[in-house]
Amino acid sequence: MENVITLVSLLLNVVFGAGLFATVKQIKTLKHDVTKAGAEAEGAKAEAKSKEIDNEEKILKLNQEYVVEPLKKEIARFSRIITRFEKAFEKVKECEYKEECPVRREFQKREDEQ
Repeated sequence: MENVITLVSLLLNVVFGAGLFATVKQIKTLKHDVTKAGAEAEGAKAEAKSKEIDNEEKILKLNQEYVVEPLKKEIARFSRIITRFEKAFEKVKECEYKEECPVRREFQKREDEQ
């Protein structure tokens, strides 16, 4: 009878011991999987941030190329026009027809008269 109890005890230890071992092994595997998934998520976040920065740099370059540079050229063009205009306006003072000059009259109008 003692052999039977030993055998049953041995079988129960193997069954429950193996179950406990499998549970511990499963927990370790799950922890590893969670750690791996966390690392992959961090890698994906870093890659997304890198792509976001690249996209922002591309947008800035496009903005510079298609907005800022053309506006700089247009401002420079207007500056040249204004300079020429100022020179011409200064010459009105010397003009012998300055009293009847339509350009001079136009300049003398106030904003609300236009």
